[in-house]
Amino acid sequence: MELAITRTIRNEIEGVRRKGRKEGKISVAKNLLTMGYSIDQVGKMAELNESELKELKENTRNKNT
Repeated sequence: MELAITRTIRNEIEGVRRKGRKEGKISVAKNLLTMGYSIDQVGKMAELNESELKELKENTRNKNT
């Protein structure tokens, strides 16, 4: 029983870490896009895919208008 609880806690912690890393990448990508870097450049630097970046760029543009 303790082993299953420990495993569950570890999985939860890892999920939170992944989410935090993703949020950090998104924050960096937003900044790079607003600085004028291309989607291709930002994708390479922030390790996000093109569709995520296009959506992020559109959302950032809409918030600034």
